[in-house]
Amino acid sequence: MGRKKKYPHNIPLLDKPAINLWMTRADPEFNSEMFLYHYTNFESACKILYSESLKFSSLSKTNDTVEAKPKIRATHKHEQHQLSLLLNHFQSMNKDSIQLMCFSKDAPLKRNYDTLSTVFDDFTGRGFALPRMWAQYAENNEGVCFIINKNELLNLIMKSPKYRSQIIRHDEVDYNSIFDAYKMSSEEIKVLDDYFSQDNPILDYSFLKDNEEFISNNYFKKSNDWSQENEYRILAFSPSPIYIQKLGSFLSGLVIGEKMEPVQAKIIFDLAKGVCREIKQIQFDYSECTLKNLNFKGYDIFA
Repeated sequence: MGRKKKYPHNIPLLDKPAINLWMTRADPEFNSEMFLYHYTNFESACKILYSESLKFSSLSKTNDTVEAKPKIRATHKHEQHQLSLLLNHFQSMNKDSIQLMCFSKDAPLKRNYDTLSTVFDDFTGRGFALPRMWAQYAENNEGVCFIINKNELLNLIMKSPKYRSQIIRHDEVDYNSIFDAYKMSSEEIKVLDDYFSQDNPILDYSFLKDNEEFISNNYFKKSNDWSQENEYRILAFSPSPIYIQKLGSFLSGLVIGEKMEPVQAKIIFDLAKGVCREIKQIQFDYSECTLKNLNFKGYDIFA
């Protein structure tokens, strides 16, 4: 039996006023705060479109080895050993409870072009046109980039009691040459020690939500090596996986990688057409980034 679509393409969801997704940064109406971009491989893209939901990822699965390790130090050196033992316990117990949803952003426009008309067809700097992201997260240009309406996603999350009770913070990532560790006082270490002795999770949702400095230093700062990702993230805490449903309410468009096979592009197209009508394929060359419409004519997509 075929799957019943939650968002058939003939309902008002897809008739909402269109936003021009395909502006370059030189366009006078360009707004770098409007969209977020999620890169993924073909298989994950199919799962997202089929389930019509985005899933948070565990912090323990991040590809930045430093990121999953608490950046905390004791105020007094003689307490560092005790704190280290507590933090090891924190990592083992909370490795899957701290969850992230990570996006790229558009680069702000630096209006220093000599002639703006020369860049109207070049999408360089847009969040869906980041070569490193295509290589690292989108299966070496064979994957997909989801274009998310930032306000619609955040409004959906913050208006839902279920989601709101799990979200700790959403913000841009700050890139630094070194990390500033969060310094814990003797009193805070004692609180953690009490948690440990009672077999409670260390640094639970309440602790994370109430300690802004700890959150900033541990989850919203990364090394300058990662700065090209231009990341915006949503941080959450839950012992079970978190899925943000109603994809069609915040998905604005899709860009597929230039190396994606036509048969895969057709699968993405068919899965997406019920929730999103704006689909393009990206093309990079030595001097610019361009977009093209999907065209399956001339291809034997079943070969």
